[in-house]
Amino acid sequence: MRFAILLALTPGLFAQSLRCVSTLYCEIRENTIASTGDLAMEGLRNGRVQVTGAERGDVRVRLRVDIEANAQVDTKQMFSRIRTEVTAGRVVVQGPDGGPGWTVSAEVVVPRATNLRLATNNGAITIADLAGNVNTSSHNAKILVDRIQGNLRAVSNNSEIRVTQVTGDADFETNNGAMLFSGIGGSVRGKTNNGHIELGLTGQGTAGRAVDLETHNAAVTITMPRDFSAEVLFESHHGQLKSDFPAPPRDKKANDDVRAFRIGSGAAKIHVRTNNGSVKLRAN
Repeated sequence: MRFAILLALTPGLFAQSLRCVSTLYCEIRENTIASTGDLAMEGLRNGRVQVTGAERGDVRVRLRVDIEANAQVDTKQMFSRIRTEVTAGRVVVQGPDGGPGWTVSAEVVVPRATNLRLATNNGAITIADLAGNVNTSSHNAKILVDRIQGNLRAVSNNSEIRVTQVTGDADFETNNGAMLFSGIGGSVRGKTNNGHIELGLTGQGTAGRAVDLETHNAAVTITMPRDFSAEVLFESHHGQLKSDFPAPPRDKKANDDVRAFRIGSGAAKIHVRTNNGSVKLRAN
């Protein structure tokens, strides 16, 4: 299982993709700062954010500040009220709550070995090519993550999370959004409300590795190597289990479907709980 994430991440193109059509209602702000190994981005809203790792020693930040077109406002004064503070290890955006609408979009290039903390409101997030831990959240916009050599935590409200190639552990939560993951090499914990889960595991099922998934009103599909090894616990209220691996039959006398079984030697742990959702275990 592989999800195509189209990212304009070539460094030369990346820095030039945020442009202003009109300088009256748009302003570009650029900074290059020293890398501390950690980057926190706060206060971003209504604009997309892209962060990519590259072979470099500093951090390049490009911000585009937009004011609602045709707004009856002194644009120079309005731009001065939208503050963007870029310091070592931190990018902070602050602006007025009332008056004309405004957005700040960001494109950031960091050293690959960077730990990232990023939150947005009404702005999509794209993150790729980092060899560090990532903690990200979004409200009303999707999260796309690709090629992370570290641990990942992602939280989305009212949109989906798509992730490919994470070597470490992954922790996800969504409300009214799907979770689509492939190439996850570590343990996984995921919880959704009104959003289905698709999970692709790589490697072997080893001791200490765990998958813990929970959904409400949605289905779960887990794809893993045919020689994967795990102890499986399936619990469902109004859901079915379909498995490419041998599984015991359902106890038809019970109200809920609860089944425990072993795949291979049973080294890893897989626990799936659903309410009004079916589960598929697929072998590849």
